[in-house]
Amino acid sequence: MSRSADLAVGAAVLLVLTSAVPAAQADNPSPTPHNTALIAHTYDLRAVTSDPQHTATVSTAGGAVDVTVNANIAFAKDSAELTAAARQRLGQLATQLRATGPGTLQVVGYTDNLGSHAHGLELSRQRAKAVSEALGKVPGKTLVVKGMAEADPVAPNTTEQGRAQNRRVEIHYRPA
Repeated sequence: MSRSADLAVGAAVLLVLTSAVPAAQADNPSPTPHNTALIAHTYDLRAVTSDPQHTATVSTAGGAVDVTVNANIAFAKDSAELTAAARQRLGQLATQLRATGPGTLQVVGYTDNLGSHAHGLELSRQRAKAVSEALGKVPGKTLVVKGMAEADPVAPNTTEQGRAQNRRVEIHYRPA
């Protein structure tokens, strides 16, 4: 996929996912655990697209797309039940992913370090499964779903803001 195609897919995914932020939160321009709805990261960063409210960053590199869904927005506390808005946006993301070529789609759930490891592991697995089910079958993609509990934190677990960032579900698409 070309760089312009990477940007087009990234922009389309961004448009789909930023709509999941409730209007009251979208009006607040400062990123907080409650309005930083989607965050994405990648190590081989070629293009980054961000919205003005800083609610999402979708990264694309060589046809790959990395999106991180903030669990505080997509799920109720200590729940694997997706909100209606998150379910709708994930359905739209699935439509965008169907437009990409064959590859691997990995959905990985994470939690903060509060509570037991066993509880965090089960919750992270259930959330990853809920996201993958909302995406539905994406033809031509090998699907991998797993829970990682508190592994691989993206922020320190010493503050609520850091723990909020660590509660996430990552979606990684890699072309074949």
